[in-house]
Amino acid sequence: MSLESQKAAIRRFYDEVMGQGKLEVLDELVALTYVEHGAPPGVPQNKEGLAQIVTMLRSAFPDLQFTIEDELAEGDRAVCRTTLRATHLGDFMGIPATNRKIEVTGIDIVRFGPDGKALEHWANQDDMGMMQQLGVIPTGPEEARLATGAPRTKREAGRLTISPGRPWPSQRSPPGRRCTRPGPPCRSRQSRSGCAGCP
Repeated sequence: MSLESQKAAIRRFYDEVMGQGKLEVLDELVALTYVEHGAPPGVPQNKEGLAQIVTMLRSAFPDLQFTIEDELAEGDRAVCRTTLRATHLGDFMGIPATNRKIEVTGIDIVRFGPDGKALEHWANQDDMGMMQQLGVIPTGPEEARLATGAPRTKREAGRLTISPGRPWPSQRSPPGRRCTRPGPPCRSRQSRSGCAGCP
């Protein structure tokens, strides 16, 4: 199989199988002994599992489209760097539809057999970025604070249990007073009971 034929097979998979949901095309592109190394838990790592993955993605993201950013082929393998764009319109791994648009980057590696059909597939995609775009994982400090219930102000922080030897800045002495213990100088300020931050 020529290197260009490998690239054409991958492009056909993205366009016809993933983009249009034509599962029958898998018979032309994927070998019976195919191994899917990126299958989620509970999904078989074979051709039937690949069909399940496609169905799951298309039911959650019916308008999904892949853009090939880079593609390389050498020997019996082809590599693609892609961007997936879609709208979350259905249940996805227990996450109800959010109607949010996502844009997820990924890299796919496919090993082909002598007949030109895919034998193995490895995938690496930005799953965390996808979950952040779906609103499942916080994207910034404020969202993370809200998700974990962390304090927003020093007054809120005063209600938390502070580990010994590590007081909050508001509990230290005013600027200008330095540690006076003998030995090398300490970087922390002195408190009423002695050094507030010495080891």
